[in-house]
Amino acid sequence: MKKIIILSLLLSFFINSKSEELLGTIISYKALKPLKYKVTYTIYSDIMPNNINYNFSILKPFTFKVISGANSVLNFPTLIKTSTYYSGKNKSSFDMITYTFEDTINLNDNKYSNIISSGDCKIYFCFYYPERFKTLSNIAQSPYFTYSYTNICISSSNNSPENQNFNQYLPSNKNSVLSLDFVDKIDFDSLSYNFTNPQYGFDSIIDFNTGFSVNKPIVSKFLEINKDYGNVNIQTNDTVGNYNYTYQVHEYRKIGNANFEIGMINVDLTIKIIKNINSPPELFGPYNYTIEAGKEICFQINCHDHNFIPPPPEKGSPSDTVKLSWSEGIPDATFTIINPDKRLPSAKFCWTPKINQANELPYYFTVTAVDNFWLYNEKTTKTYSIKVVKPLSIVSDIYKNKILILPNPSSCNYITIRGVEIDEVKIINTSGKIVIEQITEPLNEIKINTQNLNAGLYIVQVKDQGIVYRQKWIKN
Repeated sequence: MKKIIILSLLLSFFINSKSEELLGTIISYKALKPLKYKVTYTIYSDIMPNNINYNFSILKPFTFKVISGANSVLNFPTLIKTSTYYSGKNKSSFDMITYTFEDTINLNDNKYSNIISSGDCKIYFCFYYPERFKTLSNIAQSPYFTYSYTNICISSSNNSPENQNFNQYLPSNKNSVLSLDFVDKIDFDSLSYNFTNPQYGFDSIIDFNTGFSVNKPIVSKFLEINKDYGNVNIQTNDTVGNYNYTYQVHEYRKIGNANFEIGMINVDLTIKIIKNINSPPELFGPYNYTIEAGKEICFQINCHDHNFIPPPPEKGSPSDTVKLSWSEGIPDATFTIINPDKRLPSAKFCWTPKINQANELPYYFTVTAVDNFWLYNEKTTKTYSIKVVKPLSIVSDIYKNKILILPNPSSCNYITIRGVEIDEVKIINTSGKIVIEQITEPLNEIKINTQNLNAGLYIVQVKDQGIVYRQKWIKN
């Protein structure tokens, strides 16, 4: 049986228990040349509320140990960066600190000769800390241990995927998606994800408390991980607390006609479910438009976000700022943020569909509004549709003569529309906006109140016996 090579970071440091606790660690590596790696340890530390006097001090030097059976080699990683993340409006309190350590492991050096000559394939990079987050709902207190590995028999120059995001909070009583956000920017290897048990040492598994499991480590009505995309879909209930969840990111490379696992990252994290007191932003309509092909349509999209007002004597926080974006769902259209520096920006959408883009099916795009509530941002997405119709100039006379609009032009407060079995009427202004829409049981005559319409040219669109007819109508 082959021996397992372990590159073990035995880390002895002190986190002030009154102000900091370990949230988790992600270990990545990059090949500098064959068998030479830069290993990065990103350590996430929680800053407890109302205590910003954090203290991180190293009592003993870091120990990086390469082990192969009785063979071992010591190295010492270096703290290269400390990053502080703020929460609260105007950076009023600390939220999280990350400590980034790096080490260079050159397996070509003579001191690693026994490691290479052992013939083992998997190189493990491990991180150990003597205690976990103190208040966990789903597992008992234990030492913290996590790792990553690369298979040097498949490739001596493999690079691990990189993490793009770290999620610390989830709101209670809400459907959410945790995006694990790993991407292989160098080798473009395929990735696969799965939940797993946390560990307190190599091959030493921690069991979950009663009511929790690998597939449901967090109190929730629904929880699943998408193995291909790394999205965790979760519907939380109203229970708040701190939970450990551990997942693995497997890295596969296709060689010939077969896929081989070339590396893996084990991610052991603590996540907090908090009471959701944030209201989502709003996006206003109209959401449905009709425009003639060849004509420009432009309309403004406005948003709003309600303040959270707590019961007395608590004071509410400053108002959220909203950011707008769109899906770019309609080619050649423009989406411009009119006032990006304001708390509640607006956007202007413009599009001139070509003649050949007239279609019975509407075109769609989505707009997303995201607020900046300090613990958990809320977002709202709305779909806007635009139906492109043929210009009236190319609609045949037979269609025009199927319906009758009286009077036309009109200075009255009502118009009468006659047909055979009319069940839908829309009046559309020259900007493509539907200003009146009326649906009814099939009738041969419908009276429409036009009192609130401004003088000008309109298109009256009538659905009669399942066929849509359009005519120009002028209000004086």
